[in-house]
Amino acid sequence: MGVPKVLNTPEKRRKKNHTANLRLIVKMLKRDTPQGGVTLRQMADACGVSERNVYRYLQELKQLGIEVERYKSSQPGKPGCCYYKIKPPQEKDFTSEMLHLAFLSQALQDCYKLQKNILSVKQFVLCCLANRYGLNLPVTCLRSSTMSHASPLP
Repeated sequence: MGVPKVLNTPEKRRKKNHTANLRLIVKMLKRDTPQGGVTLRQMADACGVSERNVYRYLQELKQLGIEVERYKSSQPGKPGCCYYKIKPPQEKDFTSEMLHLAFLSQALQDCYKLQKNILSVKQFVLCCLANRYGLNLPVTCLRSSTMSHASPLP
């Protein structure tokens, strides 16, 4: 695997640039290699961080919804080495995305209903206060669609 261009930058800049390191790791995980993936050491060297930080990056990618596969190389005469690569999308991933979209759509509808109910309560309270202090509100305010079911208290 060739040395990424990021290694040409000073080490301090690489360590502090979290976003650039995440992008570099994603790019390395997507790359097609003869081994079928990259090792922790390769990712750590490319980013200028420790392997422990690479584990944190991989965990963060997982939380962002990017699935990373880990597998051991089984070559005769060589100790097992773990390689990482991005898991290719599968049919079940599409199904789960559709479920997420349906859930988000329902949540958005619930938010609209809640917002409408909050406005109704505010208008009802406003009418009650106006009635209490003898103020006359414009008829258009009282006849809004959200207030059709509520009537001011005597």
